[in-house]
Parts: sequence; C-alpha cells; structure tokens
Amino acid sequence: MTTKQNSKLHVQQPRILDQGELDARIEKAIERYKGSHAACHRVDEPILIRYTEKVIELISQGYTFNTKLPCRSGPNVYAGYFNKPANLQEEEIEALKLEVEEKYRNEVAEANTANEELLAQQLYEAEKRKLEEAERTKDEKLREQARKEAADYFASIKENK
Repeated sequence: MTTKQNSKLHVQQPRILDQGELDARIEKAIERYKGSHAACHRVDEPILIRYTEKVIELISQGYTFNTKLPCRSGPNVYAGYFNKPANLQEEEIEALKLEVEEKYRNEVAEANTANEELLAQQLYEAEKRKLEEAERTKDEKLREQARKEAADYFASIKENK
C-alpha cells in the first residue's frame, strides 16, 4: 500500500464482539439452513422398488417428506427430499452456530489487526516525515551557515586588499 493510499484510509475504532450482531447472524444462518437442501436428505433411485425401500427406511428413522422441494418421477428417475429428524437438525444447527461464531470472531480479529497495521504504518510514515523535515531543516541551516562564512571570508579578503 502506498503512502498516498494510506493517507486516504482512516483508522477506525477497534471492533468488539457484539452479542446482538452475533445472535442476528446465527438466526439468519439457522433460517437459511432450515429453508435449504442442507436440512434434507435426497433420495434418488432409478428403480421404483429401491426408491420405496429407501423411503421406508428414512421414515422409520424419523425423516419426513418435504413438500416444498421438488420431487420427480419418470422413466428410471424417482427422487424426493426428506426432512432430517429434529435431533439431527439440532446437532447440525449447533455446529452451524459454532461455525458462525468462529467466523464472526475471526472477522472482528482481522478487522482489528488490519486497523492496527494501518495505524502502525501511518505512525511510521508520520515519524519518517518528521525526521526528513528535521534533516532538511538541519541541511538548510548548514547551507546558510556555509554561505555566511563564505561571504565573511570574501568580505575579509576584500578589506585586506
């Protein structure tokens, strides 16, 4: 990142983990999960009897037929979606909550790290500019002193003649 780009960026307040935002993210993730294929098991068999066997097996395990997702039947195609049992969905939702929280914590940490790096870079550049300005000022004083000494020297030579 160049100095010009750095000067346009502003250091922000450090981010903290906001429980309200975390809860909202978790709720949104749960809603997405419940409305998606992730909460279901897909049965897709080319033979009707195999499809029927799978359906019976899933229903005996607590799965329910999902009426919102499409099912198909035709020559060599029998497919449908079945909602996972509540206990399996709860396990997946708990894992999803942990994943969302970890992602949010990482996002906050990354934002704070980037902010810290930006501040360090800006402080470095400010100190560097100060030192360069001090060096320039010192150089100008030395040049002015050299000019004055040279003028005095030539003035004394002119007087001695």
